Amino acid sequence: MFVALAIPTDDRTPFEALVDQTVAFVEQLAAQTPPERPLYLMGESFGGVLAIAVAARARDAVDRLLLINPATCFEETAWPQVRLPHGLLLGRATDSRDHLADPR
Repeated sequence: MFVALAIPTDDRTPFEALVDQTVAFVEQLAAQTPPERPLYLMGESFGGVLAIAVAARARDAVDRLLLINPATCFEETAWPQVRLPHGLLLGRATDSRDHLADPR
């Protein structure tokens, strides 16, 4: 199952209210989904920021988080410090071949 959420361009709902609404929706969706089916949350640009906030609040509901060009300030977040399995570091992509940096 694939579900897409869209915020109308004229919607001026405050960010925290958007997070609350989306968390409620994601938790409801997770409750209706068999436990063996992971719930992926994907966000692009502002949706990436919203997805981060939702995943932080709905940790038990969200299994995977996919961020596409999230509207964050990369250097001022914890992302540059995140270590992935096998010693890989999460880093900023500079081109299509350089999306993970090997610290070795």
